[in-house]
Amino acid sequence: MTVLTDDLIPLDQWNQLLADSRHSSPFQTQEFYSLCNSVPGFRAKAVAVCDNECILALAVVAVQYEHGIKSLLTRRGIVYGGPLVKEGSEEALDMLLVELYKLL
Repeated sequence: MTVLTDDLIPLDQWNQLLADSRHSSPFQTQEFYSLCNSVPGFRAKAVAVCDNECILALAVVAVQYEHGIKSLLTRRGIVYGGPLVKEGSEEALDMLLVELYKLL
């Protein structure tokens, strides 16, 4: 399994995971990722765990922060809608959570 981030995540596979999951929400879309990156004081990171040309786990993290020295104390990541995980992909979820922890 490999971990891909941001623009390295294939959009067709991203959309396929959303279409296949009954738990998907607008907060896990590429459009939400782009929206977060357009708002001052926010930045978004998308993280996906892939295997054999298929995304097994995905999360869009909205990272909120203050500027300057305060940024070290006020940075937080919010995964609106939670992570999206293909059924039976617990190992991919574990990898995803490790990568999300590294972001912050």
